[in-house]
Amino acid sequence: MSYIVFLSTKGLQMVQGNVSKNNIHISSCKEFEFVEGTMLDGNILDDQPVRDVLLDLKKENVDSVRLVVDSGQILVKCAVLPKVSHKQILQFVKDEFIDVESQYTDLLYDYAIIKYKVEGKEGQLVLCAAMEREFLKPYIDLFDEMGISLESIDIMTNSIIKLTESIPKLTNLSYVLTVINGQDVIHYLFINGQYEIANRIRIFSDRGTVAFITELSNSLTKLMQFTKGTYKDAQLEKIYFAGLETYEEDMLMSTISSNLSIETSRFKPTNHTCSKDNNFPIHKYLFVGSLWRR
Repeated sequence: MSYIVFLSTKGLQMVQGNVSKNNIHISSCKEFEFVEGTMLDGNILDDQPVRDVLLDLKKENVDSVRLVVDSGQILVKCAVLPKVSHKQILQFVKDEFIDVESQYTDLLYDYAIIKYKVEGKEGQLVLCAAMEREFLKPYIDLFDEMGISLESIDIMTNSIIKLTESIPKLTNLSYVLTVINGQDVIHYLFINGQYEIANRIRIFSDRGTVAFITELSNSLTKLMQFTKGTYKDAQLEKIYFAGLETYEEDMLMSTISSNLSIETSRFKPTNHTCSKDNNFPIHKYLFVGSLWRR
């Protein structure tokens, strides 16, 4: 069993579980809310609330975790790269961000191989990522200070890709996965089952209001227009929503379905079990994808 921890503006979430082939088993989960101002866009602004939560985890004998991070400051893109050594792939990954490298300081690079074969192309499909060392340093320092070792650090995009790959019905589907965490919204675009891009926005209208739905609908309209112009042979078939509360789901999904003439539903993978809750809300814990190592 492994512990996976994710920190966001809302708070810290943790699951304990394991995977077997395409199946997920969750043995426990915890969630701790942060006071406003603790974090913003993945940056730790006030480390004391985070320290307090990590102390609680340490008291429960959590000594080692896999960390998942997310931020608009993390550079992510997919690229088809040659099948070469690890060192050579890292250089190719750096080259993918050469145009923006000068806008950042002391970038760290990493990658994950998504597909070893790409139809019609030579090479492999690679998820390339880069982030500033200073972005990660507060995380590493805090966990080290609290005596909790970090087995690995993953990014949310990779977690979501691994999770969606485990769901057979999504294999060839073109869809949007819209993840809502507090006021933060990220639209993940998949074409024929393959991750393409993510669009990140922050909505300031209150959740559950018409204004919130309007802002969300407008952002999805722009994404659909972009998709239609960029992926001319693809037809978006569905929008999945993750992270919504029950009270806001019906009105939001029915309104957007009507406005955009597309099918909508909650993102609800069925390839998971939970020891303590048969109704485990996996759509609020998408970072469980990091139970798969890649």
